[in-house]
Amino acid sequence: MKTILTAMQNELLKIFWRPKYIIMVIIYALIGLGAGFVSISGNNLGTISEFIFSLRGPNALYSALTTYRTFLVPLAVFMLSADVFTHELESKSIKCVLVRPVSRLDVYLAKCLAMLCYIAIALGAGFAVVASRLVLSAVLTPSTPTDTLIGSLPYNSSLSIISMIIEGLASYALTLAPMAAFIAFAAFIAVLVHSPALVMFLCIISYLALSFFSTFNTLVGAALFTTYSGWYRMWFGYRLPWRSLLTTAGVLLSTCVAFFGFGYFIFDKKDV
Repeated sequence: MKTILTAMQNELLKIFWRPKYIIMVIIYALIGLGAGFVSISGNNLGTISEFIFSLRGPNALYSALTTYRTFLVPLAVFMLSADVFTHELESKSIKCVLVRPVSRLDVYLAKCLAMLCYIAIALGAGFAVVASRLVLSAVLTPSTPTDTLIGSLPYNSSLSIISMIIEGLASYALTLAPMAAFIAFAAFIAVLVHSPALVMFLCIISYLALSFFSTFNTLVGAALFTTYSGWYRMWFGYRLPWRSLLTTAGVLLSTCVAFFGFGYFIFDKKDV
């Protein structure tokens, strides 16, 4: 375990050594800043901003999360897989890792965990900014009888703001589960082909195709991991029974295990 953690830390440092991934975290934070700003100013920014984010009031946390999980996180995962796996295999720089006293399984697992940790940091940056702006909104905007209600309390009351932020934090954390399936899938494609550009192309095309089936074919979509990128809504929004939650968790876990296993098998057979 200590070996895996050390290898994961090294992989994470290599990720942040690339400026584009630091810029991407900043983009997450800027989107969160925009979410909080729109939540304070209401409709003053115009219909286009509200159409893209729908970030008024208590919806800011979840609308920003929808933007993250639908567009930015998959893009970040595909970029990471191309750099962490394909680029290092193509350039043979991965030899510097494999010559260390660490198994290939540990290396593969550490790379996947580092990708997941990066996604957690990026989502955390976005959440922190949105949450801080919502708190600022509650401080600056006095409660009125016409405010949106959460239960019996106005949304900008202290208790409801705390409850909203705790629930939002849990939703962001739950989003990491389907993102782990995205990482396993992207890592499998990354070790399967030999070009980072081709990895990006195949990942994006596959994501669009799976998203299409997830949206327009209920029977097929129920078995696809892309269907459950917003599964936090099953916990807090629709409040489905435990059997449905366990079924969804089983789909995500089986996807992770299957793609991780296939990906590691190919990675282990690579001649570098």
